[in-house]
Amino acid sequence: MISDCLFKRNDTYYFRLRIPQDIHPYFSRKEIWKSLSTKNYSSAKTSISKLLYHTERLFLHVS
Repeated sequence: MISDCLFKRNDTYYFRLRIPQDIHPYFSRKEIWKSLSTKNYSSAKTSISKLLYHTERLFLHVS
């Protein structure tokens, strides 16, 4: 799952996650994009793990 959310653009890693269809009405967009502000793959993976944890909790709370 981590590799599905990790993208690299211009040497910087980004977090990207689709918002589940059933909770779209609670959000103003269909995806979450966030710069991880790192060029280091290991740091990006650590940040992604934390972001996935928090977004999953948010999605559960909203639904």
